[in-house]
Amino acid sequence: MKPGENTAVGCRPPLTSVDMAPEKLGTAAELLLAAINGEPAPGRHTRPCRLVARESTAIPISGR
Repeated sequence: MKPGENTAVGCRPPLTSVDMAPEKLGTAAELLLAAINGEPAPGRHTRPCRLVARESTAIPISGR
């Protein structure tokens, strides 16, 4: 397996996963390191992500 390769698709059934935009995780790591070093990080910091629903996702019990 190569870095960045999507292994969820190779499973049977294909697994539902969360796409966290790995190319942007460096910014989150920088904020974390700054916080560990006592540097302030004012404001709220969130990471955009999206649910990638595949065949392993079922209809919720309330929707059956």
